Amino acid sequence: MQAFTGNGTHRRGGDQDLPYQCSRCNADMEEGFLLEKGDGLLSSETWVSGKPVKSYLSGLNLKGKDVYDVVTFRCSACGYLDSYALSEQSR
Repeated sequence: MQAFTGNGTHRRGGDQDLPYQCSRCNADMEEGFLLEKGDGLLSSETWVSGKPVKSYLSGLNLKGKDVYDVVTFRCSACGYLDSYALSEQSR
């Protein structure tokens, strides 16, 4: 669920308020995502808690780590990017 509030924030479900105007130039921000490319696969960016631990099979071991989807806003005027790790992925 996404809705704009009257106080300069973008509400994305729950109680999380995000800016929808650029913090640098006050222009409108557009919601999107950063694209991850690897081994012929495309996915959206994620944030993982802690330091990376190498794994022989998967490249990185995520066992016991919190993994969040990342949403990114792009300024329509200056191109500034602002990213937020909002919702934990269910694995």
